Amino acid sequence: ARHCVPPFSCGTVTLLVLHTRRQAPMNSSRRRPLVRSTARLLAGALAVTLAGASNSSSASRDAFDYAFKFASAIVSDPKDMGKAQEAVVWDLTSSGSWKDAEATAAKVEGWRRGTAYADLATALAKAGRVDDAKRMIAKAEAFRPTVEGWQNVRIASHIAAAYAALGEKDKAKTLAVAVATEDLQQYGGMSTATVASGMAAQGEFDGASAELDRLKEGKDLDDAWWRTVGYVDLARQKSLTREQRVKAINAARQAAEDIPGWRKAEAQESIADEFRKLGMPRDAKETVANAQAILAALPDTMPIKAPLLSNCARSWAELGENATARALLIQVESLAPKVQ
Repeated sequence: ARHCVPPFSCGTVTLLVLHTRRQAPMNSSRRRPLVRSTARLLAGALAVTLAGASNSSSASRDAFDYAFKFASAIVSDPKDMGKAQEAVVWDLTSSGSWKDAEATAAKVEGWRRGTAYADLATALAKAGRVDDAKRMIAKAEAFRPTVEGWQNVRIASHIAAAYAALGEKDKAKTLAVAVATEDLQQYGGMSTATVASGMAAQGEFDGASAELDRLKEGKDLDDAWWRTVGYVDLARQKSLTREQRVKAINAARQAAEDIPGWRKAEAQESIADEFRKLGMPRDAKETVANAQAILAALPDTMPIKAPLLSNCARSWAELGENATARALLIQVESLAPKVQ
């Protein structure tokens, strides 16, 4: 299964996604109550987003505290608990609550504490907080030896991305190649995207694009996925000109066409977000609408449908289309009893 990393990292508004990307059967009777209650939490979390302007910082902090408590209560499944805890760290990171994100990362159970530190380092680097980013990488590196097996490799892949965000492309490439050597099928595309990110952080747009386009001829789903991820990351690089960033996000939209099914919608949601940030609302709305159309065609019983539609609703809200967002939220809530 593909794992979540920036720029497509999972947040608390997509907690249900974390409960559906597992090997266990989707119709497991043990999982249904949790899936349905999480679907309702998605709607509640997004309602907070829609009312965001009126919320105080203390109320927001309480919401994050509640989310982490909710995640930590999934004691019957340590894997899901770790995923959900890590998601809260990323939401804190995305909101710029650096100290709270660091403190919460230290509470994550299991190997995902390492990826939480590394992803926080990536975000800090992109925010220009170089010293703090290096300190978080050091924490991730110190934690990694305490973990064995594929989980250790997974942490290394996130650390490589953090080095790339810092512009330390040699360190990023060395680690990314080592990770890909461990499992080429799973990490080959990610390694390429990481190398491209490191180049872009140094302003090397043409080189980064050439690196990503190596994946164009790939026949594996992950090749298209990581090419899209790579171009979304380029669109976020402040070291690049606006013209280059616009070129990158358009390349991401084109690359996403090779991703099948609902995964295309997942990618399009992140692409739409970057269109919005680049001041291209028409393209953003068109991309969100395309994602929503893909998701609307899915069976209501598919657990993935509710969280990704919730993401669409959040995108509409951020684009100022609150009525559309609320209408979509009502639909999401109605899906909860149908999820299998």
